[in-house]
Amino acid sequence: MHKNNIQSMEEFNTNDKSERIEEEKEGIIEEEEKQQVNHYNDINNEFDEPAINPEKEEEKIKNFVNKELQKSKSGITFYFAWCCAILVHILFGIHPIFSRYLQHDSENPFPPMMLITSCHLFIIIIYLPRMLYKLFIYLKNKRQQEFKEQNEQNDIQLEEIDITTTQFHSESMKSKILKFIKLIAPVSVFLISLVVRSSTNIASSKFAKAIYVQLFALTTPFFLTFLTVFIYNKFISKTSGEKLTLKSWIAMLFTVIGGAIIIIGSSVSKEDSVENSWYSFLFIYKIDWNTFSDNVTWKDGIGILFTVISSVTLAIYMLSLRFMKETKETSKSISLTGENLFILQIFALALTFFIPSLIVDDWSLWLRLNYFDWIMFISFSIFVFMVANFINIFAINYLGASIVGSILALRLVSTIVFSSLILQEHLKSFWQLLGSLVVLISVTYFLIVEYKQEKQKRLEKLLKEQEKEIMLAEEETQHFNEEDSLELLEEGKEKLKEEDNNNVADNTKHVLL
Repeated sequence: MHKNNIQSMEEFNTNDKSERIEEEKEGIIEEEEKQQVNHYNDINNEFDEPAINPEKEEEKIKNFVNKELQKSKSGITFYFAWCCAILVHILFGIHPIFSRYLQHDSENPFPPMMLITSCHLFIIIIYLPRMLYKLFIYLKNKRQQEFKEQNEQNDIQLEEIDITTTQFHSESMKSKILKFIKLIAPVSVFLISLVVRSSTNIASSKFAKAIYVQLFALTTPFFLTFLTVFIYNKFISKTSGEKLTLKSWIAMLFTVIGGAIIIIGSSVSKEDSVENSWYSFLFIYKIDWNTFSDNVTWKDGIGILFTVISSVTLAIYMLSLRFMKETKETSKSISLTGENLFILQIFALALTFFIPSLIVDDWSLWLRLNYFDWIMFISFSIFVFMVANFINIFAINYLGASIVGSILALRLVSTIVFSSLILQEHLKSFWQLLGSLVVLISVTYFLIVEYKQEKQKRLEKLLKEQEKEIMLAEEETQHFNEEDSLELLEEGKEKLKEEDNNNVADNTKHVLL
């Protein structure tokens, strides 16, 4: 009886211990599962909020972008960049005045090809030390790169050679030709548009008045938008999201109206055209249609035609430059930094017209120039072709092309002021002033609309990139949590096995005792 009681007690204790072990096992598993779930939720909470509240995430990104812009655009450098942007448009506004004086008003007028070639050769001479320094740095880096490649392991080099040769032989002739065309076509379009743009821009000032040249030069943003929307986006690249909105159409319509008012406003009677002072045009309102052909001649028509061609080719030039930056093959082959682009342009324009100008033009003109001609030529070369381009590069790099371009209409103001001072080409009536104001407001409004569109496009791109990062982070977190949970379960199983073994051993000792 006593033995049976002891045996039953031992069985009861053994069963009680086994139940405790099972409860402990379940408790450990529940705690581990809770920890796992909490850990997963803590990590997931960091990424779930943007998906649940996209508006909050968009506000966060906007605030972050604005803060970064305020940080980068604070202080003296920001105001200096804005001063540079204003100075750029003032200098480019003087371009038709210098060009018209040297080709039309001077006692020894320059032929257009000779003027382009001479200005760019002069810039090359001035900029030669800098170009030699850049060439020295390039050759030095190239030699160091070649030295590094020579010090690499031979087997790796042989593998690379084998890979490249097999790829070369595997490529068909058709694919090679297509690759070459893709590489050379945008560069060719870029250079051709550059040459045509520069030559027509110079030649337009020879025939038309400076205000007409600058007026039609302001149509470049319109041509650029038209070509982007109807040609570039449809047939070449769909990366740009530019659209022609109702506001854009209204701005273009008012620009055309303002330009027509400026041209018609030049038709005043001969008595009124005799100016007593520079501000006498403010009191002239009457339009004399009989003098329209005298004030707007066929030469003005040729100059305006050249200006329109120049504006269209400038738009093509900008689109080809954008395409080369977007295309990986071209961007790898050609460096498109501001300074390298400037050097490419001055050499292209100097060498393109040099031989034709030597054959056609009379270069003995240099012996007949007076001191004022020399001042105008040197000022034209340095301030317009060199200083304005470098200031433009700095302003665009700091403020952005859309912000710098938003005050493009300032060029017309510069042209009107300096044309009156240097060429004595004053405004002839109040209507020309009114037309100028309409053009200024319309072009500025159009560029502001384009700037807002581009800003919205950038924000959307930023949001898409943020969404991609969130998706990738969620995938990585999910993958990490799955692996982590498996590892924790395996560790829990091993611990439970060890505890089971220990408990069995303890129970055996108790039973033996």
